[in-house]
Amino acid sequence: MKRLFLFVLLSFSFAAFSQTWEVGGTITSCKGEPVIITSPIDNATNYIWSNGMLSQSIIVNPIENTTYKVTVLYNGNIIIDSSLVYIVTVDAGESDTICGGETRYFHATGGLFYNWYPTEGLMFTEGEYNAVTTDTNVTYYCDITAAGPNIIYNGDFELGNVGFSSNYTYNSTSLYSESTYMVGQSPQTYHPNFFTCPDHTSGAGKQMIVNGAVTPNITIWQQTIQIVPNTDYIFSCWVQNVGPDANLAQLQFRINSNLIGPVFLSSDTICHWSRFYTLWNSGTNSSALISIVNQNVGGGGNDFALDDIFFSELKTCTDSVSITIASPTMYLGPDTTICEGQYFFLQPSEPYDEYYWST
Repeated sequence: MKRLFLFVLLSFSFAAFSQTWEVGGTITSCKGEPVIITSPIDNATNYIWSNGMLSQSIIVNPIENTTYKVTVLYNGNIIIDSSLVYIVTVDAGESDTICGGETRYFHATGGLFYNWYPTEGLMFTEGEYNAVTTDTNVTYYCDITAAGPNIIYNGDFELGNVGFSSNYTYNSTSLYSESTYMVGQSPQTYHPNFFTCPDHTSGAGKQMIVNGAVTPNITIWQQTIQIVPNTDYIFSCWVQNVGPDANLAQLQFRINSNLIGPVFLSSDTICHWSRFYTLWNSGTNSSALISIVNQNVGGGGNDFALDDIFFSELKTCTDSVSITIASPTMYLGPDTTICEGQYFFLQPSEPYDEYYWST
């Protein structure tokens, strides 16, 4: 049987103006958004880009992750640099057809945060799931904020005790003492009262196992990273309680010596990973010293593990759904004259699920 449908047309939209970046590092871009990549070296003899361009700056519009390399000849020296353009792909939902006045459900994907507009007819204004009931043509937009690639080195600790620093004491054999840590697999290997809690990444990898300090704001983990000024970032980490005591870790982020975001408690369920995160704008900073500290000063308990530390640029991309009301058609045949008391069967030309008759 056929149904009367409302047609939903999906379209990707992109910024009217290009982003401009100096070559080097990772550039996060929406799918379909033009990007200008430029060499910071002025008045060079030659610029040769991997896409064949020979100018100091290039405009690119990749639809998938693409690395662009430039070779510069300057004062007889050859200088090579490159940038990865990391593509964020978002989707406001799938196309569908429904009858006018019915409800259409959307499932947006690709992001962390979702904001819908205009609000008229929408069930929600935020979230990946939404619904609309309408009998008029309308276009809805969804601003989808997604994370770019992780710029933390060894955030999953699979490389061991490298790539970060700590004001805790590293101990590869025992975590009996407070203010000590180890990067390994099973917490019980380093303390008999700890449990055999697996890591978060794969369940068979490494994690940072910590016996918490009794002094607040001592740096558990920190790393210096290069960032883009005036850009929003997300800083996140996974934590689990590995000891039997109910005295839980109270963790907080710190960036450039400033505490940011709320204090986050690890779960009171043993070996249960929970994620905490905060958002931060870089302001005028081009680098950041990012840290995780513990605010719990209790000596008993306060035993935990960290894994999958994540720091990434946030990028907001917009997708839209255009809803058009379909006009139903019906043909019952030519007009017919009958005698009083006679019957005449009307047969609709188009089969539908339901019919409403009137005289």
